[in-house]
Amino acid sequence: MANIKYTSKELINFYSNNRVSWDEIYDSEKYIFNKVFKDRELSILDVGCACGGMGRALNEKFNLKSYTGVEINSDCAAFAKNVFPKGEYICADFLEIESQEKRKFSDVLSMSCADWNIETESMFQAMFKKVENDGYLIFSCRLNSLGKDIEARQYISLGNPNATNCESAPYKVFSFSSLMKLIFSFQPKGKVIAYGYKGKVPDSVYNLPLSEVFYAVLAVQKSSSDKSEMILEGFDELWN
Repeated sequence: MANIKYTSKELINFYSNNRVSWDEIYDSEKYIFNKVFKDRELSILDVGCACGGMGRALNEKFNLKSYTGVEINSDCAAFAKNVFPKGEYICADFLEIESQEKRKFSDVLSMSCADWNIETESMFQAMFKKVENDGYLIFSCRLNSLGKDIEARQYISLGNPNATNCESAPYKVFSFSSLMKLIFSFQPKGKVIAYGYKGKVPDSVYNLPLSEVFYAVLAVQKSSSDKSEMILEGFDELWN
């Protein structure tokens, strides 16, 4: 099954002006990036890059050698060079082009992308294959403490309360056990570093029987080491 090719103009309206600098990205993202990117030369693949703002943000703080963004929305992909000219951008469903992309990258990002579409697990598996040895797959997700996965919908209004006739996207909220099953399916070695916190569900989300979810960012290392380590920061909030 192919992923949804979003066409909403709300995407470029928002991402051309928001989340385009280090100060504008989430504290959970900053926490993980500071943990894993310090003192490394980075070649980043960003799946669901929108207008390339994450590349510009990371370039402010780290040794970013190269940045490749894959974006399914054609308006965002076309505009990305205006936000971060140093980047390379591909307009495509990542699952349709991943077999053609022979390169590997020091790190692969999926920030609110794979769980905002249909083929979530397949996306994660394909992205992990693109990570170089000792690099990380870094992704964000939402969790709940109910012990089951929940899927609602989210209007792509992105902070615009006047947006009408918006497309909507899957809004997936995983159980902790499903998250662990996903991570272990990568057969990772090395570190798994996670940070998260509880937060309010956006007004744009509907059909979700929760007012709060746990927002998490994880870095899963691909390593040849025999040592493994899992570091969970803030996860006590998930069950409280």
